[in-house]
Amino acid sequence: MTFGPVGSLGHTAASTHPVGRAGAGALGGCFPRAGLTLVDAARAVQIPVSTAARLLRTLEAGRFLRSDEHGHYRPGAQLLQLGTLALDGDPVRSSACRT
Repeated sequence: MTFGPVGSLGHTAASTHPVGRAGAGALGGCFPRAGLTLVDAARAVQIPVSTAARLLRTLEAGRFLRSDEHGHYRPGAQLLQLGTLALDGDPVRSSACRT
């Protein structure tokens, strides 16, 4: 499984702390259509599965991720809201919405 590029801030965080690696790898990349499994998330950010499980549960509790009945994780309401807020200031999106 591969993930999209990670910016320099994500790279700095990834090199200093497991939470940074989790954010940079799992959240900074793109989610597979079927969702992200616990094992895939742990492997992507190179942390133990038990650590990934704790981090994913924390992100799920904060509504940044949601999981389905098969244990696949997808972006949650809070993450989608952050994305919307980020796009609100985008001049290309603003001009497209005016037409």
